[in-house]
Amino acid sequence: MNLSVAVRAGETYLHVESGLPVGTYPRLAVYSSDVIVPNIALDSPQWDPGVAWSVHDRMRNRGDEKGRAIALWHRARGSEPTPFAVLIWHTEGTGPFYVFAVGTRNNLNAPLRRQLEAALLAVMLTASKHQEAPVAPEWQDVLRWATVHFLHAPHGDRKEYATATIRQAKRLGFERHQPPPAAPAAMNETWLGERNFGTQGWSG
Repeated sequence: MNLSVAVRAGETYLHVESGLPVGTYPRLAVYSSDVIVPNIALDSPQWDPGVAWSVHDRMRNRGDEKGRAIALWHRARGSEPTPFAVLIWHTEGTGPFYVFAVGTRNNLNAPLRRQLEAALLAVMLTASKHQEAPVAPEWQDVLRWATVHFLHAPHGDRKEYATATIRQAKRLGFERHQPPPAAPAAMNETWLGERNFGTQGWSG
């Protein structure tokens, strides 16, 4: 996989650009947002609540250049590529990568959606183990899931976005974080989940 991680001026940059067939779809590829930004409209009915807003929110402040969104794209013959699945991430210190959202197009069948989600989580775990990643060795098999970014979502949408995202996190095996160890204070302002893929594997 063509994946690189770099830290510049205290900011983490992720670049990924690779074919990544999933299920019966051989024409899938994973790209970070520095290559192509997921073209998901805020009012698109094809994504679960909070996913599109998370993409747009994380593309601010040069988030696109930092690769803060990664997506699995499908290119049908003779048509423009379209995102099938997207993951939004964040970093804090030398701890694990934080997932802010994982979503798939809701017109895809359930088994494929699960495979797409697993593929994106696997990309983040690969990034965690990259030699340039700002992730301490003890965190390289761990991902955390936070909903803190929804604090500045439109007031009328915050609860719906957070509820849908927490439901998704739990379905993917993330359990509410229980210290110790402590998490950064900013991440504890809302729901915070954690999953250790080294001990729990990919079941669930």
